[in-house]
Formats: sequence, structure tokens, C-alpha cells
Amino acid sequence: MARDAVHTDKAPGAIGPYSQAVKANGFV
Repeated sequence: MARDAVHTDKAPGAIGPYSQAVKANGFV
């Protein structure tokens, strides 16, 4: 299962070592 990290400059930054979202198989 391929996973892609999702990030944007329009949202507050992450405080810890994690992504704003992860997209996998069409799900976020």
C-alpha cells in the first residue's frame, strides 16, 4: 500500500514529527 504525506503552507505547522495528513489508496 503506497502512502503519501500531505502538507500545505496554508495550515498551521506540525508540532511533532508527524504529517498533517496521509493519503493511502484514495483515503485521507
